[in-house]
Amino acid sequence: MTLVVGILCTDGIVMAADSASSILAANVKELTDRKIVACQQQHLLFGASGHVGFIDKIHSSISKITSQTKDLEKFRKELQQKFAEEHRESRKNHVPFPQQPNDKPPQADCIVAGYLDKKPFLYNFDVDATDSDCTLSKFAAVGSGTPFAHTLFLPHRSNLLNINLDAGKIIANRIICDAISVTAYGLALPVHVYYMDTQAHIKMADSAEMSQINITCEAWRRMESDALGNALTQMKTPTITVANVDGLPSMQEKKADK
Repeated sequence: MTLVVGILCTDGIVMAADSASSILAANVKELTDRKIVACQQQHLLFGASGHVGFIDKIHSSISKITSQTKDLEKFRKELQQKFAEEHRESRKNHVPFPQQPNDKPPQADCIVAGYLDKKPFLYNFDVDATDSDCTLSKFAAVGSGTPFAHTLFLPHRSNLLNINLDAGKIIANRIICDAISVTAYGLALPVHVYYMDTQAHIKMADSAEMSQINITCEAWRRMESDALGNALTQMKTPTITVANVDGLPSMQEKKADK
């Protein structure tokens, strides 16, 4: 499994990923920090799930984009063309083997996010090279862990319009960490968090920043637990009345007899 998420914030973009690369044996995982790549020259973040070698080819193809267009739709179509070309070449050159996953051509799901002429974009490119514009929804996820990401992010959708970069880093980290905690296998720590400000300056959260993010996430979990506990203690137990059935006395009638 893999999980990469992207969040569009009011003052930047956050992208986070787990570190699992593949399962070598039972409870043995190979780790990677290559699921997210900062394309500094193109002012974008690239995150992907799929065949590692094929992801490297897509990243190389995107890195060669030299378009000077300031039109987001034209840029999106240019990206889509790059993805489609790489997938077509993958299918054309693939020599299938009986053993999975080598029976199918290499493929990848990708998230591309960044700024073009100071306008933000967040795109999701699927394995069939179709794309989704996630700029308005402000959230994207790829990988087999995607259902976990959308479920964990659901409570925060209503507040997303007001999420700044610092809050986005905390939420992205929380989503990945919680997904890791509930999956049986396939996702792994550590979490890698990249972020870009509105000037398209890209940084990766270092160990000190990640430590502070994790401390904040743990405090958030405790606050949720405390809030739920307080809410449950304040709830009144409802009175349940069982109606008469075939002449049998109701629960209230039984209490009255006693």
